[in-house]
Amino acid sequence: MLAAETRVQMHARLLRGWMADRGLKAPSLALSVEKQGQQISPDYIRKLVRGERELAGMPLELREAVRRALRVPAQDWEEATGLATAVDINPDDTPLLASPIPKALAEAAKEYGGEFAHPMWQRHLAELYFRGEPPKTPKAWYFLYLSLSEFGLGPRGDG
Repeated sequence: MLAAETRVQMHARLLRGWMADRGLKAPSLALSVEKQGQQISPDYIRKLVRGERELAGMPLELREAVRRALRVPAQDWEEATGLATAVDINPDDTPLLASPIPKALAEAAKEYGGEFAHPMWQRHLAELYFRGEPPKTPKAWYFLYLSLSEFGLGPRGDG
């Protein structure tokens, strides 16, 4: 008689399946998670898919970044894994940021207002520079916004 699958093994199987369905390897999944402001190493992902680490033991923000990187809808994730998602605390389903909005960007939002001041745009712009050198002045942030919106490169591509 076969032993019942543990929750850790079930999560590992689900992760392997989702990654395979999307053609993702551990390094590319780690990079996608990093773009959402969370840090996870390819080695840690490999341990998750081998069942050596618990998905349930990860902080909610990191787990959500993994879910989003895998493009698994919140309801499907909850049904498959039995783990809660952050839908209730992040209803627009935009990535959660680990880093704050830069001071010059916040100042630009107050100064220029409009769609530029929308939280989705603020998070989108902050994410672009969460590891790099951000624009130094509110005016530079605003010009970046204008350039991106002109080419339809806004949050989720809505310009």
